Amino acid sequence: MTLELRGETPADYDRIDLVETMAFERMDEGHITPLMRSGYARYNSELSVVALADGEIVGHTLFTPATIRLIGRDVESVAVGPIAVHPDHQKRGIGQAMLEYGHPEYYPRVGYVACHGFGRIEIDPKQLGPVTQPLRPRPPVGDDLVWLVKRLRVEFANVDFGWIWNEHLSEWIQPGLNTVVWVTPEGERVGYSVDRHNIDGIKMLLADDARMAVEILRNLWAHISDEGGGMSKIALHPSGWLAGQLALEKWATPDVRPSKAAMAFEL
Repeated sequence: MTLELRGETPADYDRIDLVETMAFERMDEGHITPLMRSGYARYNSELSVVALADGEIVGHTLFTPATIRLIGRDVESVAVGPIAVHPDHQKRGIGQAMLEYGHPEYYPRVGYVACHGFGRIEIDPKQLGPVTQPLRPRPPVGDDLVWLVKRLRVEFANVDFGWIWNEHLSEWIQPGLNTVVWVTPEGERVGYSVDRHNIDGIKMLLADDARMAVEILRNLWAHISDEGGGMSKIALHPSGWLAGQLALEKWATPDVRPSKAAMAFEL
């Protein structure tokens, strides 16, 4: 077998999608590469590496340049994933990182260290109380970027791990998720949220103060309730300052734990 490694070209896109779908037996991981390719400002096709066996693409690994907030410092990094190899070519030495995607015992062998975890807040929406400040969602626009980056910096000032988005609109509009800026009826911006459409998990919530964050949660829940949503709790995944503020509320239960798979390798 002759193995070749190189950066992707447009002619490779369909084959990359096929390899990732077959490797993971689902398309959620496979969606990451085209979404990053089309919507992430720092995407680099030379770091989207394909493995060819006898001229045919059988593996793919995506390395994404990123500024990571790691243990209170900014670190220029590359995020790794997805990592995929066609099932017919696995366990043949086509990139050790492709043997088993996300295997926590593999990465320490090449210097990765488990150094961070995750935080989550379980919210009982029945105790949130009624909406006291009606808010309206709108799409993020260029004029929001300075505020968004500043607010994210405050949120991630003292976290174990956070991916710092910059002043590129594409980084703040994530396909497949409900990403909105919240404004008052008069048009004043009060916050930003990223959530899945059924609100089982909120990925990010930014606001200038905890009071407005609570109002965003109330407005989100009121919308879901009007549509007949039957969920009994909301999972909120903030990271730093805001998590600490909301965790003091009687309707919020914080959950912070380390993760063996949450690893980093500092260059």
